Amino acid sequence: MALPIKPPYPPMEALSVDKIPTGNSWRYEPKWDGFRCLAFKDGKNIELQSKKGESLSRYFPELIAALRRLKAKKYLLDGEIIIRSGSRFSFDDLLQRITLPKAA
Repeated sequence: MALPIKPPYPPMEALSVDKIPTGNSWRYEPKWDGFRCLAFKDGKNIELQSKKGESLSRYFPELIAALRRLKAKKYLLDGEIIIRSGSRFSFDDLLQRITLPKAA
């Protein structure tokens, strides 16, 4: 990939603080109990990277397909992969996805 930031690259991490920062320059996201993931796109190449720097791409083909539909030709997204189970998110279902056997 010909991106300025290439895999493996560490994702953003939560920090423990005594007081939550405030102000217009701060943005927050909820913790959904999923897998932290970086998505790299360079043209047709898309790679999903775990927090440890390992590829998650083969476990989430539907996420790769959705990311292909984004119009940007190059990007790096930092987020969390979650799986909905009914009205909740299921970390157990998410863990089951990464126990797929390796392709031959």
